[in-house]
Amino acid sequence: MHIWAKSWDSGGGQGDSWLSNGGANYVATFKVGSIQPSGVGTSASPYQIATLANLYWVSQNSSSWSSYFQQTADIDASATSESTWDSGAGWLPIGNSTTNFTGEYDGAEYTISNLTINRPNTPNVGLFGYVGRDADGVVIKDLGLTNVDIQGARGTGSLVGRVVGDQNNLIIRCFADNGTVIGDGATGGLVGANNSYIENPSNSNDHPVIQESYANIDVSWSRKSGSGADKIGGFAGCNQKGKIYFSYARGSVTVDNDPAVTVSNSDGSLPSRIGGFAGCIFNSRLYRRFLFHRFSYYIRLCKQCWSFFLVEEEPVEVVETFSVVFLIILEERILLRMQLLISHLE
Repeated sequence: MHIWAKSWDSGGGQGDSWLSNGGANYVATFKVGSIQPSGVGTSASPYQIATLANLYWVSQNSSSWSSYFQQTADIDASATSESTWDSGAGWLPIGNSTTNFTGEYDGAEYTISNLTINRPNTPNVGLFGYVGRDADGVVIKDLGLTNVDIQGARGTGSLVGRVVGDQNNLIIRCFADNGTVIGDGATGGLVGANNSYIENPSNSNDHPVIQESYANIDVSWSRKSGSGADKIGGFAGCNQKGKIYFSYARGSVTVDNDPAVTVSNSDGSLPSRIGGFAGCIFNSRLYRRFLFHRFSYYIRLCKQCWSFFLVEEEPVEVVETFSVVFLIILEERILLRMQLLISHLE
């Protein structure tokens, strides 16, 4: 653990910890160091992630990113918001475009709270930055994030910035509850982009899967000049060539059309492909996905991305105009499948 003096105070100031130095008090700031977790990283003996120091070790050791991990306690990541954490940039995502995360992380129904990432010019940002594919499977399961503050460039989400995989990639029973996610494009409340590893998959076996998960996050565009301002959604920004089952989103999705901000994307010079649940669903599958409210259920058809999703009584703020509104009754079997997820809203 690294310790250094943050500021001196001979009066009665407050800080994280007090130490005495000849009658003069000073404030000490403690930076979490990396501590290798117990276990060896195999399926029989996964790395045991019990503290923020253990989790930090994972982010700093790319050689471990193909291993097995199991969280054993709730983790408070408040320290990632300190200016001393990576010079104010916050959490360094696990996995990048050079070395993908290709292991298995079992949250064991524990949470990580107060995670901060302040990397507005870095692509593929989240707790996990870039998740790749592996024949043995790549799994993130049973993990919750609460009170997140995430900002990245393209490919930004609270849990995962970008998935590039196939049917062996699975995110299941995960959620992000309360907080904000801001990105340039391909930005979502839980996952920024959930894509196949090949550009034109010939069958659904090449589609990565997200299942039984939700996001209750306020998602917004960075308003950065020259950014894409496209593929932004409450759950997933881009589900191009991906599958999502029995999942939902709450929270706002806000993208404004400010003529003073230059936008450049494949659709032109205006923000595009914005959705309450998913911004882009080209050549993909969505099964029973909702922007969920317990009492009133309305379905809207987005004329831009042709995705159906439920909205609350106060509509999500989006750029597109919606053309069709239906009142629907949810099928009993869907409600039964959603029961576990709904319980998080109580």
